[in-house]
Amino acid sequence: MISRVLSLDPEAVEDRLQALERIHRFVNPLEEREYPDRTFSIRYRFIHVFYQDALYADMVPTRRAAHSLAIARSLIGLTGETARSMAAEVAQLFEFGRDNESASQYFLLAARRASGIFAYPESAMLCERGLRALRSLPESWERDTRELGLSLTLGMAQMIACGYAAPEVENTHRRSRELCLRINHKPRLLRVLWGLHTCHVNAGELVPALELSREMRQVADELANPAAIAVSLHALGTTLAFMGNLVEAREALEKIFIVSPIGKLEFRSSLYVLDPCLTSLCMLARLLDLMGFLDEAVEKADIAVNLANQTGHPPSLAYATFWVGWIRHSRGEHAGARRSLEAAMALNRTHGLPQILEWGRVFRGSSLTHLGKVAEGIAEMRRSLDNQMGMRCLLERTYCLTLLAEALLLVNDYDEALALCGDALRIAQETQGRSFEAETHRVRGEVLLALNDSARSSPEIEFQTALHTARQTQCRSLELRAAMSHYRLKQKLGGGLDESASLAEAVKWFSRRGNSPWIAEAWRLLGR
Repeated sequence: MISRVLSLDPEAVEDRLQALERIHRFVNPLEEREYPDRTFSIRYRFIHVFYQDALYADMVPTRRAAHSLAIARSLIGLTGETARSMAAEVAQLFEFGRDNESASQYFLLAARRASGIFAYPESAMLCERGLRALRSLPESWERDTRELGLSLTLGMAQMIACGYAAPEVENTHRRSRELCLRINHKPRLLRVLWGLHTCHVNAGELVPALELSREMRQVADELANPAAIAVSLHALGTTLAFMGNLVEAREALEKIFIVSPIGKLEFRSSLYVLDPCLTSLCMLARLLDLMGFLDEAVEKADIAVNLANQTGHPPSLAYATFWVGWIRHSRGEHAGARRSLEAAMALNRTHGLPQILEWGRVFRGSSLTHLGKVAEGIAEMRRSLDNQMGMRCLLERTYCLTLLAEALLLVNDYDEALALCGDALRIAQETQGRSFEAETHRVRGEVLLALNDSARSSPEIEFQTALHTARQTQCRSLELRAAMSHYRLKQKLGGGLDESASLAEAVKWFSRRGNSPWIAEAWRLLGR
């Protein structure tokens, strides 16, 4: 720079020095750097934003656009592939320069980069700007392909930031499906179907979710790709599990680990928000717990947490930690459940994951009621149910309503408890989400028993229905609870020999399959 100045005539040198002096009154040098082509550069920062605004306002729009384009192209020319690291800045320059095609390209790069560091709200905002840039372009295969990339990334970011079943998430995935069919892209179609399936499942719409999971199986079989098959089996298995078809659900989920053994799992959170194989492990742990394989359930849940820790992916770790808390809650280990659920909730708050946060809140509230903090627990559960409704998250609402009804028993609020059980049974019928129908009948029986009102339905009928439903689905854990409630009723009425045998049969099944506070309580009831 000095040699160039000295080569000028004295007047030019004076003009250059005065210009530099004027510039330095408004800006300060921020950093110096050398680009890959060995070009030197100094980056300046305005002393105050007012100077920047004044300079910008003094430029006519055409000059702003021309400068923006020139800077964007210079940055790409100087940095080459490393321009991806400043994709958001380059995208905005192209946007100001009215080069909408290039702007959409760099907004997509920037959005993917934001998702890679878990900045999901920022990723969604960048995708929306990229989509706006595309609207001015004529229809073409290339335009549809670019829009599909933005739409897929937007859908993933919205799921985390807004909740899996939020209306805007479903709208985004439906648009992605239209684009996939238009350009006939089967691998991406599987991702889109997974997104739509996740929306339906979390909205409690299990019948259409089951149809989507079967469509995913067809697409996966056509692709003949192990990862695609694992994703489709995950969708099928989770849907069947929430519908209460435990045996079929377990079969589908266990097939995943034949196709993709646990030791060879390829982590795919960048495609599916939460890795399908990892989430399948969590769902399998849940199924095994309900079916009475308690030790296996804990083993699978621990493996899921270890895998999530290895990946360093906060949403997956939060999800796996939540399911550890869920299993402890199901076993009646409420102090341990509270610790795990609070750890999951802390992760969710840190990383902005509202849906898993609310799942943790409702089960933490239930555990609090069992630990003696009844009022606090009920308030926590009500808050969670309201928040879930706001996100359109109705998955397993029947179980959440049943847990709240059980808590209301502790404060003698029998009328609301009965109403909640009635709502839960109605929703189970409408949505086919019947995995906890047996527990709802059991809790309803306990409420009727506490009311001691012969004008209402008999508690014994409810306990018998709970037993029959649990046995039909091979749900051993809920069968044990129903058998305990039935036995207590018969003891109160001065009998119970047959029910004692039924309870003994239910509890003996758990021998060598694990222990829990529920099992210990059953043995105490039997006097052993």
